[in-house]
Amino acid sequence: MKNKNSKVQSDNRLGYHIPETNQIEFATYVHTIGEHRITTAPIFYGRDDHQSTYNGYRIEIKEIEKSIQRINIYIVDCYVRVDTVDNTPALIAYLIANESFVNITTLTIKLKRYLPDYMIPTHFVVIDAISLLPNGKIDVKKLPNPEFSASKDVITLPSTREEKNIAAIWKELLKLDEVDVNVSFFELGGHSLLANEFVNTIRNEKGIDLSIEDFYKFPTIQGISKLVPSLQKKTNNKIDASDLELYPLSFSQQAIWSLDQADATHEFCYESRAIKLNGTIDYFLIEKTFCKLIEKHEILRTVFELIEGEPFQKILPPYIFSIPVTNYIGLKKKDQKKIISDRLKTIKEVSFEVEKTPLFRAEILKFSITDNVLVFCSHNMILDKWAQRILFKDFVDIYNELKRNPDFEIKKPKASYKDYSFLEKENLNEAALIKRLDFWKDKFDGFSNKQLIPADSIRPNKRPKTRGGIPYTFSLEFSEKLRQFSELQNVSLFITMITAFKVMLSTYSKQYDICIGTSTINNFYQGYQEVLGVTLNTIPLRSSFNYDSSLLEALNHVKKTCLDAYACGDTPFEKIVDTVCPDRKFNPQALFRYMFSFIDFPIRNMSLLDAEIEIIKEHSEPSTFDINIVVNTTLEQADFSLVHPTDRKISLEWQYNSDIFEPTTMQHMLSMYLRTLNELITKPDQPLGNISII
Repeated sequence: MKNKNSKVQSDNRLGYHIPETNQIEFATYVHTIGEHRITTAPIFYGRDDHQSTYNGYRIEIKEIEKSIQRINIYIVDCYVRVDTVDNTPALIAYLIANESFVNITTLTIKLKRYLPDYMIPTHFVVIDAISLLPNGKIDVKKLPNPEFSASKDVITLPSTREEKNIAAIWKELLKLDEVDVNVSFFELGGHSLLANEFVNTIRNEKGIDLSIEDFYKFPTIQGISKLVPSLQKKTNNKIDASDLELYPLSFSQQAIWSLDQADATHEFCYESRAIKLNGTIDYFLIEKTFCKLIEKHEILRTVFELIEGEPFQKILPPYIFSIPVTNYIGLKKKDQKKIISDRLKTIKEVSFEVEKTPLFRAEILKFSITDNVLVFCSHNMILDKWAQRILFKDFVDIYNELKRNPDFEIKKPKASYKDYSFLEKENLNEAALIKRLDFWKDKFDGFSNKQLIPADSIRPNKRPKTRGGIPYTFSLEFSEKLRQFSELQNVSLFITMITAFKVMLSTYSKQYDICIGTSTINNFYQGYQEVLGVTLNTIPLRSSFNYDSSLLEALNHVKKTCLDAYACGDTPFEKIVDTVCPDRKFNPQALFRYMFSFIDFPIRNMSLLDAEIEIIKEHSEPSTFDINIVVNTTLEQADFSLVHPTDRKISLEWQYNSDIFEPTTMQHMLSMYLRTLNELITKPDQPLGNISII
């Protein structure tokens, strides 16, 4: 398994534990496996001096053991020792686990993310228990001899040109030195976000029209390479719209324009958020950073003009952007929260003039020299939530670069949003739209959007004003079980979690026909993945359950529902509504009352050179849906190249319409969802009709 090209990094992989450094805590392990018992013991997070010599290296045995358990939660314990096998030095790992839940090849490959090559075991032995001597030490004589070697010949490396092309993309996405052509993308650490990125990459770079559905059916390099000859080849037409004065709106912009014209309050067309900056920031540099952002991204200097009743985009030259600073020094902490909440509302109350720039505004609230809050508001015609995250990333990068080099010159992207709009119209021409809309029309034949959860209060005639929110974080153990279950069932974490939500709604309401909405990113085109603009789309996911079928069958049914919908996921949601139920054109709940989405913007360790950053959550915003679940999977969204470990715990925000639901009702619904999720991953063979969650 050793790779000559692997470099030993001078980071926490060299003998330092990945959890928080220099902390001591006492942990009690409650499980007992066979004769192997572990009791309360101090754990030192930091330098671990349990070292051995192996092949001329000083190695950290405990670091290897903890890395193994970090990767696979079903390995309840492990013991690593240096020994000889066939008169050759060997590093042997004894794994206490059910053998069916351990894939040695996958484990070996994943260990390369945490350990240098010389610390990766050469042999693995899966056992039920480890025998102990009367003094409590391990009885080495009773350990079985290793039969499985993790040598390099165990891995089937790419051999054909097609396999090598696919493997190169996988290694880049998964940050691996080598990949086995027979091991699933998801077993190697892939997830739905990276799956979409791979499909987009192979479409755009290799011209292979691989669908996301086919990828889930054949998630190995060998499977995809065998499928490639039967797939259509596609060409990518790069459209450059830079020589025009006016540009057409994208489908999403057209929908927002219509909503904006129909709603005089503009309440659902403006988005505001607050960012806390803890440190001694440079106010002038923040303004300069925004000026650089305006120079880089054309959408930030885009206005909209009406020509014979039809709106068009118009790009203006860069301009100077000023940010007012309001002094609140001396204000008590308890009053600061109210000020922030008030400013988030007030900044949205002033209407934007869409024919004039800028279509965003910002202000800084100064509570002390080292305590500032940046409040930001933008029109949804230029930025959606996905684009705001890209903007935030760019803001951090440019500010830090200007801090290092005041003469820093911005590098403009090759593609811009006006080009995206042209390309979208080219790909979604009339024939392509008709084909997609036929799918959605057939999918929603006979559907009735019923209210599945009785309201505590009468629903107001006007749109809801506020939303409530319940944060919840899963334990590390349960988070890993969710990942392992999804991996074993060859589904994404998203599909596992949305299945439980659908099953919960179905069980609670006694309705078998369930539709939930989810957000997707229309970034299928090469070079447009990080273009600022409006690329978020919403797709409805309708599933019909049979109470005699098992939870596992329900999972596979939802998987098919999702993959079918993803194949037509670039259909503008407004076009779907116009086709399926045109009488509800401006109703955001036309096809569903409940949303379920992942935060799917790649997270990095983002902070300014002179300040730490904290996103302030605010629940006073309007609630578009009865329930909106937003899942945050930090591990899946992290950059594997980060030196510091990411949080492996999965968390969610259970947002709800507080005009019609009491907090206690939503707490109860959340509890039922958690029980359903547990039933799904622990008893997947039981029929839906047998589930008791109320």
